[in-house]
Amino acid sequence: MNGRIDFSQYNKICVIGAPGAGKTFLAHRLAQYLGRPWIQFDELRFGPRCAGGNENSPAVCARRLGAELRRHGQWVAEGTAWQPWTEKALRQADLILVVRHGGLRRVFRILWRWLWDNRYHRGLKSTCGLIRVSLAYDRERLPIILGRIRGAGISVYEIRPSHRDNRRGAWRARPF
Repeated sequence: MNGRIDFSQYNKICVIGAPGAGKTFLAHRLAQYLGRPWIQFDELRFGPRCAGGNENSPAVCARRLGAELRRHGQWVAEGTAWQPWTEKALRQADLILVVRHGGLRRVFRILWRWLWDNRYHRGLKSTCGLIRVSLAYDRERLPIILGRIRGAGISVYEIRPSHRDNRRGAWRARPF
């Protein structure tokens, strides 16, 4: 981490952003760096305990997320955070990191995951839908998410990795 934000002063950190923006990479590295549990919204929604190999219902996701948040006093959570059941984690967070990356890179990452790392068994139609969500995320979904938590006293930073910074593991942050 680049030292511009003292992450150790925050107990509960949410990393959000469009699909393919690099949330999982950043959150996993941050959780390792801080020695904290890592909560993935996608695992709660599409993980191995899903009924019939599909996605869990919002009620099941909310229950599982609530259990994870109660179990740990400190955590790093990550996901797109546009579902109503993820709002609980956002409201409990001390720090929210919004990862923003260029659209072309996000599309490439989504396609790469579909072709070589398809652990959620997405089809082509679902993958194309994910690309549409990713390209519209900053314009359509992010303002709604940030509007729901405004005034809650939560620190929000925008993280914009560049290719060079990404290789060094450094990310530029600025208050959002």
